[in-house]
Amino acid sequence: MKKQAELKTKLRESAIEIPKGYKAVSLDELKNELLGETGTPERDIYEAELREELLGDVIKHVRKLKNLSQEELGTIVGVGRAQISRIEKNYNNVTIANFLRILNALNVKVRLSVELIDDTPKEIDLVR
Repeated sequence: MKKQAELKTKLRESAIEIPKGYKAVSLDELKNELLGETGTPERDIYEAELREELLGDVIKHVRKLKNLSQEELGTIVGVGRAQISRIEKNYNNVTIANFLRILNALNVKVRLSVELIDDTPKEIDLVR
C-alpha cells in the first residue's frame, strides 16, 4: 500500500504541466477531430493502415527473437530477403499465403477476429 502511494506521488511529480491557454486532449479525441469518428471511411482507412504497420513490426520482432536473419526467413518461406524486408517495413501488402508461410516458419499462432454485420465477433484460429 505504501509503495502504491509512493508511485502515485512520483507520477504526479513527473506529470507534464500544460501551459496556460492550452487544453489536454486524449489521443481518441484527437483522432476523432482529425480523422472522424470511428466508423467513418477516413477513420477506417487509418485504422486498417495502422494494423498493417503493426503486422510488419510483429513479424520483425518474432524473427529476431528466433535469431533468424531476413535471408534465413526468406529461404524458409520461399521468398527473397528483400521481400521480407519490404514486409517488415510495410512497403507492400503481404499476401495471405505468404503471411501464413511466415507464421509457419516462425512457429507462431495468430487469432483473427471476424465481425459479421449485425452479429457478434467470432474468433478464428489461423492454423498452420
